[in-house]
Amino acid sequence: MRWRGHAGLGAARILVTGASSGIGRALAERLEGQADLLLTGRNTAALAAACGGRTEGVERIVADLANPADRDRLAALVRARRVDGLVNAAGLGTLGAFIENPVEGERACVAVNVEALVGLTRALLPDMIDAARHRGGRALLINVASAFAFVPVPQFAVYGASKAFVLSFTEALASELDDQPIDVMALCPGPTRSDFGTRAGFAMASLPGALPPERVADAAIRAIGRQTVVFTDPATRTALKPITRARALVARAIDVGIHLARRR
Repeated sequence: MRWRGHAGLGAARILVTGASSGIGRALAERLEGQADLLLTGRNTAALAAACGGRTEGVERIVADLANPADRDRLAALVRARRVDGLVNAAGLGTLGAFIENPVEGERACVAVNVEALVGLTRALLPDMIDAARHRGGRALLINVASAFAFVPVPQFAVYGASKAFVLSFTEALASELDDQPIDVMALCPGPTRSDFGTRAGFAMASLPGALPPERVADAAIRAIGRQTVVFTDPATRTALKPITRARALVARAIDVGIHLARRR
């Protein structure tokens, strides 16, 4: 694949997980043409159709992120491509009471939403920053969290908790990497019209104010390099943005305090 850099987007080669549907697919289609892409998902046919099925500047790797062997294989393949961007958009969730939901589904939720996200980020992030620095550009990390990350979510307890983890993890990384050539984002969409709700067990598209995934992707692309926590609809932005400012101040204070304590 050719190495391309584009004005307006710091990264030149980006891995997008969950690229076969929903927000992941919409993000891939917005990024296509701005950077070389590596797309991954578990649905072979849907992954092949992403980005209009185009192959110029687009490579596809089928992988199930709930499977540790697939995660390790994907990380090794992607490291060899020297990416400088990572979009963790893959996600799972199951609607229902925790004590009634099948344990396999809840374990898969944690495996994809938390373990795969952390594992891929740790495997790729050092090389991403190095590649960006070598190229004289900026690396990119987008982790798809949720507006649910800010509240307890009965009937969706493990999913909500997993997204709270993603939000906190990403905010902490943004503080730790503040002096590095990388743009870090926690994308926190509200209700979105995608296949996620159907797979989880409810009609997400019927919720008031639900946005198409393309609108969510547009909001994310516009915010790259400008915001760490990004909301996609006015209601959640109004309600939650003040909280993100306070969280960022606390994170920065903790980061500085730990650095000072280590020097003693």
